[in-house]
Amino acid sequence: MTDEFDLNGWFDLSKPISKVQLEEVEIDIQFYGMKDREEDSVIKSEIRRLKKAVKKHNSKMQPPPPVSSHRHVLYGLNGQRFRCKATVGKFGTKLGYKGKSLPTIMLKNVIDPKTETLLTDHLWFTMGKWADELQVGDTIEFDARVAEYEKGEGRRDDNHPIKIDYRLERPTKIVKILKKENLQ
Repeated sequence: MTDEFDLNGWFDLSKPISKVQLEEVEIDIQFYGMKDREEDSVIKSEIRRLKKAVKKHNSKMQPPPPVSSHRHVLYGLNGQRFRCKATVGKFGTKLGYKGKSLPTIMLKNVIDPKTETLLTDHLWFTMGKWADELQVGDTIEFDARVAEYEKGEGRRDDNHPIKIDYRLERPTKIVKILKKENLQ
């Protein structure tokens, strides 16, 4: 067994490998491992090697043209968790499972507070307890992970193509930044 997983035959190596493609190959490896009666530890080791090779491959690839021009910075940070700063823009709702209405929050001007780099002009999150006390105009800092997702109308045909975009997910360590006039 070599140290690096051989991606040839599994993926088109002329472009970045998406999370969806990676998950499909993980399932194949699990299936073939169980079929060949491999130990769980061997299967898990192969999947770790696969993920490491995919990460290395994707780091060498040039970013694809972003779906929206404001998300190109997130592409380069895919999979990383870091601190962000944003302003609450507005609240809304979306339809969830079985048509249930779920509250949402839109954060605008999302930046990296260390470098002041604009990560995206806006992001929508499903609200959780972390957002209960927030109001429009509040500035917050939080940790989040960059992840890719499929953007589209849910139909997979030539007239409604599904595109890959990038978002922040799993916000934690939320801190509301007090305005200077509130400190006096």
